[in-house]
Amino acid sequence: MNTTNEIRDIWSFAASVDPTIRVKPRMLPSLRRRKVGSEIFSQDRLFGHMAARTVGLFTSVTVPITGSQSVEQTSRLLRLLCTSFAPEVTARVQLGPSHNMYRKRIRDIVAKWQRGRSIMGVTDLHFRESLLERRIDTSALSKFNLLPGSTALASEQEMMTFVIATRGNVTDSHSDDPDGSNHCFVGKKLWLMWDTFEGSAAGLQDVERESSTGRASFDMGTFLSLRSSRWLVVDSGKTLFLPGHLTHKVITIEPYLGVGSFYVGLPCIISTIARWLVHKPLWSLNDPYGKKDAVVSDVAASAITKMRVLSTAGALHQRAWGLPFIRNNERSWLKMFNRETRNSLLKDEVFSELIRSARSTIPM
Repeated sequence: MNTTNEIRDIWSFAASVDPTIRVKPRMLPSLRRRKVGSEIFSQDRLFGHMAARTVGLFTSVTVPITGSQSVEQTSRLLRLLCTSFAPEVTARVQLGPSHNMYRKRIRDIVAKWQRGRSIMGVTDLHFRESLLERRIDTSALSKFNLLPGSTALASEQEMMTFVIATRGNVTDSHSDDPDGSNHCFVGKKLWLMWDTFEGSAAGLQDVERESSTGRASFDMGTFLSLRSSRWLVVDSGKTLFLPGHLTHKVITIEPYLGVGSFYVGLPCIISTIARWLVHKPLWSLNDPYGKKDAVVSDVAASAITKMRVLSTAGALHQRAWGLPFIRNNERSWLKMFNRETRNSLLKDEVFSELIRSARSTIPM
C-alpha cells in the first residue's frame, strides 16, 4: 500500500474512532515525513536502534507457535489461548468507546474477539511461567534482556503478555517502562509516538505521568510539530521495538493478536539509567513509600556484572548481548540533557560507576 492510500484508508478509519487524530490536508506532507518504515530484522540493526534510542520496525522476526502447520495461524493461536490457562483465569479487558475496565475469563475474551461485535482491548494477559510460554517461542524478543538475571525486585519489571484487540479499540496516550516490543501475528494497529517530555511541554498528556479527567489531551497539529513525533503501522509478521522514553497512542485497524514485552538491554543501558535517574521510572511514581527505589541501582549493577563477564567472552557472545553498541549509547545519552543535568548525572554514584564500567569494558 502506498503512503497516500495508507493515509486515506488507515487514518480516515482511525479518525472515525478518535477524532483528535483527524488529518487535515495541509498536514499530509508532514505526516509522510514522520512515517517509520519497516526493515529486515537483524540483531545488529535492533541493537543499533536501541543504542540510538530510535524506533525499530522489523519484518522477519521469528516467533514460532506450536501446533499443526496445516491449521491456520489464527485458529492455532485461539486454541492455545483457550487451552493454556485454567478456566477460572481472567485478564483485564478494556471495553467499549468509554474504555471501562473489566475482568473477563480468557475463554470469554476469545469468544468475544471471534464475534467481533464489541470494541475490546487486552494488554495485560501475562504468560511468563505459564503453559502458553512453552507454546510460543518469544526468545527473539527477549534473549538480550537483562531484567530476568537481575534481582527479584528488578525482574518484576519484565513482562511478556498476549495482546488481543478488536477493530476500533483505542489505547490512550501512555508510556511504558522499560523499553518494549510488540510482535503481530494477526491484524493491524496504527501507532503514534513522541518523546514524553517534549510532548508534555507542548501540551500532549501522558496518562501514566499526568493526571487528566477522561482522555489524555492530544492535538494532531501539536503532534506533528514535535521533532520526536513518528507514526507507523504494525501488521501481520511485523515487530516493533519501542524505546521507553516515547509516549504512544494506538488504534486497532484490524482485529489483532500479538505478544508484547518489556526489556532492558546493554545497547541502551546508559540512556535508560540516565532517564530513570532524571525523570524517575513509572514504578517509582506509583510507589509513595519508596519500596522500589532500589530497582534502578539493581538494574545498573546487573548491567555492570554482565559487562564484566562478557569482557572475557568471545566476540560472538559479546555481540549477542549487544556489548559493542554501548559506545554508541554513550554518545546518544549526551544529547538527552543539558550540560548541568549531564554533570549532575556524572556525580551520581550509580551512573558514574556504570559509565566507568562501560569504558573499562569497551574503550569509548
